[in-house]
Amino acid sequence: MIQRKKLSKKLLILIITACFIAVFAAAILITNAFIPVKYLSAYCVAADKNKQGDLRVTFLNVGHGDCTLVEFPDGKTLLIDGGNGRYTTNLSVLRLLNCRGVDKIDYLVCTSVRGENCGGLAEVLKYKSVGTVYMPYCTNTNITGDYRSFCEAVKASLQNGTEVKYCEYGEGVFESGYSFCFLAPSVRSNPEGEYAALNKSPSNANISNASAVMWIECGKTRLLFLGNLLTDKLNSLLNAGKNGMLEINGKTVDLRLCNIVKVANHGDKASACAELYDFILAEAAIISVGENARGCPANSVISDVTSANAELYRTDFNGTVTVKSGGGEKAEIFKEKE
Repeated sequence: MIQRKKLSKKLLILIITACFIAVFAAAILITNAFIPVKYLSAYCVAADKNKQGDLRVTFLNVGHGDCTLVEFPDGKTLLIDGGNGRYTTNLSVLRLLNCRGVDKIDYLVCTSVRGENCGGLAEVLKYKSVGTVYMPYCTNTNITGDYRSFCEAVKASLQNGTEVKYCEYGEGVFESGYSFCFLAPSVRSNPEGEYAALNKSPSNANISNASAVMWIECGKTRLLFLGNLLTDKLNSLLNAGKNGMLEINGKTVDLRLCNIVKVANHGDKASACAELYDFILAEAAIISVGENARGCPANSVISDVTSANAELYRTDFNGTVTVKSGGGEKAEIFKEKE
């Protein structure tokens, strides 16, 4: 007769613990195949999908950086920048996309090689499918570490059918009910243009002035994104607008029809331009800004905006700012914090 030895209590605990660890590890591996575990909380969100036929523009609070999600009336989406690439910022960006039910980004725009703009886009490209990427024409992909990571992510996404275009004057999407286009930089083939200057000498000024300026139009809502332009280039944009030189897709872009302006360069004093804000007379101005060592937003820029009778919104004070417009009507603006 065979005698069965009883397992000691200590050995039993070790076996149970080992089994638990094995099951837990397997669960993590299975979960990570579908949802990145490090961003798990970004996937546990309540749905807040945009109403069909409405325009919704969300200026996400990402600290000292930029990230804007545009949801068009036909359900297509445009993501402009992805914040500074810090873990908490990436978590916020993915949480917003998941909350809005965005699995595919139709249009993704990287406005600048600066980390505060492109820092989080590599993670977005990793976890979301993207139809078209608009990026700077910068021949030095190592100009910043964040831009290098972004370029590598774009290269990987090409295998999934992502199309690449450049942020340059005249490029954009023109649908029957809405459009977005780039007013600057000038075309990359221009030997005297901003991209030529950037690729010849990647100074801080050239990096700023090679950032993308965008115009979005949907019904009665028109938004102007001024990128990181410095005062000289803002004046150039103003002069082009005054002289009717902003003609794109057979149509003149009239800056005076702007309702909402995204203030240039987080409100940096180097991007002050009172004449531009006086010309466009936007109803609202939004500054995407957080803690920084540059003194942003500068009092001079705040004065430029408020003197033009624009209502000022700041993500550092008001949190995420959301613009909503239904059926082509005038937009409403909502603040996360008062």
